Amino acid sequence: MRLLLKQRNIYTQRGKYYDGQVTVKESDLDGFVDLYDGEIKYVDAQLKNLMSILKTMGEFKNTMVVIFGDHGELFGEDGLIGHHFSLADTLLHVPLLVKWPQRYHPITESRVSSYVELSDLFGTILKAAGLDDAVNNERTLKSKCADNSKTAYAEYKAPASLVESFKTQTRDGTFPAHLRTNIKALRHGKYKLTVTDEEIALFNIESDPNEGTDVSREKPDVVTDLRERMNDYIGNGQTKASNSTTAFSEDVEKQLKDLGYI
Repeated sequence: MRLLLKQRNIYTQRGKYYDGQVTVKESDLDGFVDLYDGEIKYVDAQLKNLMSILKTMGEFKNTMVVIFGDHGELFGEDGLIGHHFSLADTLLHVPLLVKWPQRYHPITESRVSSYVELSDLFGTILKAAGLDDAVNNERTLKSKCADNSKTAYAEYKAPASLVESFKTQTRDGTFPAHLRTNIKALRHGKYKLTVTDEEIALFNIESDPNEGTDVSREKPDVVTDLRERMNDYIGNGQTKASNSTTAFSEDVEKQLKDLGYI
């Protein structure tokens, strides 16, 4: 419990870390990893219990189970803690496992190499439930795998509540200028293009999985190609990020504060 409280305090006060007021020791980052590993172990045990219950009820064969991560986590990489201000593959490349119901098995391979997005799950689940009429587009895992898609898009906008929270932690009351609050990224083949309000960067993920070397100057044609693909994607209305104007209830606001979001 002492470790949990200590790490929570670091996490909720990381605006001071980004402002240069405090440092975070390597042992503290290791503490985050330990807690994260503990969460994974707990979830793994609960998934085992869920599968056992479904089998006991006789519902396992005809039940669709989708297991996925909504995002990864940064533990000091690029000077960041958490899952904001970045679209590094550390955050984007998450687990996705699907146990199809017995009567519907559109993908026969046990492991696929196609690039898919979490937004493909909605249509996939509706089709598995027999609600084809409710699917107004072809964004499904089946369509992506059938086309052997090698393109995926991601978008990030920093929550306004988080930005305001960090302003209260900095010495001059302003948001840390080096943090990126609006990011778009497109992965196509081995290349990944990231676009912010200030810069464009290109990475060869195969040879540089940690995205440490920007090759945009060496590969201007690739930048142009991926930028056009990104613009087409955005123009087709397939972007996901948005700014919510809905006010939180007191209970929801408390939960978000406990989780370190605001």
